Amino acid sequence: MPTVQHTSETRVQFENVELVYDAFGDPQCPAMLLIAGLGNQLIGWREDFCRQLAASGLFVIRFDNRDAGLATRFDQANTPNMLAIAMAFIFNTTLKVPYTLNDMAGDALRLLDHLGIDQAHILGASLGGMIAQAFALNDPERIRSLTLMLTAAPGNRRPLPRPRSLVLFSPPAVGLEAQVEHHLRVKRALRGPRFPLDEPELRAHARRLIERSPRPAGTGRQLAAIAAYGNQAHSLRKLSVPTLVIHGTQDPLLPPGHAHRLAELIPGAKLLMIEGLGHEFPPGIFPQVVDAILRDSVGADS
Repeated sequence: MPTVQHTSETRVQFENVELVYDAFGDPQCPAMLLIAGLGNQLIGWREDFCRQLAASGLFVIRFDNRDAGLATRFDQANTPNMLAIAMAFIFNTTLKVPYTLNDMAGDALRLLDHLGIDQAHILGASLGGMIAQAFALNDPERIRSLTLMLTAAPGNRRPLPRPRSLVLFSPPAVGLEAQVEHHLRVKRALRGPRFPLDEPELRAHARRLIERSPRPAGTGRQLAAIAAYGNQAHSLRKLSVPTLVIHGTQDPLLPPGHAHRLAELIPGAKLLMIEGLGHEFPPGIFPQVVDAILRDSVGADS
């Protein structure tokens, strides 16, 4: 693989939120913005994956969403309890939240503005895929293509998660070792049967995540933002952005029906189902995902 430039992490302040980002590749290349999932940090996007994308001719940007990593925390804001969030998910009850998916999409837009990027390819995973959809609905002219991975159309509540995946919503652990063990329990619960877990590597990665930003409380507020977002099926049917949906056939958190529904809603969307993949992004699928993005998402824009 050719040498790929990698910037250091940089802080940028926007009104009420500070974000942290870094980037891979040549800034003169077409930009691709990576939007992380629930509670995840920019380093959740593995460097090998970012370098593969950058080596293909993209300027790859990853960042901490608000309430995650080193970005602004909203610890003083009201955080709905898990019962209220669950009721909103299942019964569509009203939920008062400190911020919305639209706010999180606005953060991504402001980051592109700060970098002087008029249009970008957007890749969002899980919660990041929902933020990407909000971005596309609010500012479609700023998006060259969408890749929506391991995600669902916000407001589409069926099929429900499989019971083993609900460990993701258990109370946060206290202390480094307990948080590392909780991270591994979640990874075991969300994986599919095809890709074995490299537990020593995952344990080391969990330590990096926790040592970089040891406060998990923002995950509940991000989850509340999902629960409070209305059903956008009608609006998604009007999108005219090249879109690729990538999902695992064994995803226990967002079962495969979500991917099929999402691909049906967005006109012209292409669907890649990866056999045996759970709600995970193991290194073994990096080449397949990069190839699909270049062919069916980035390539569809050219």
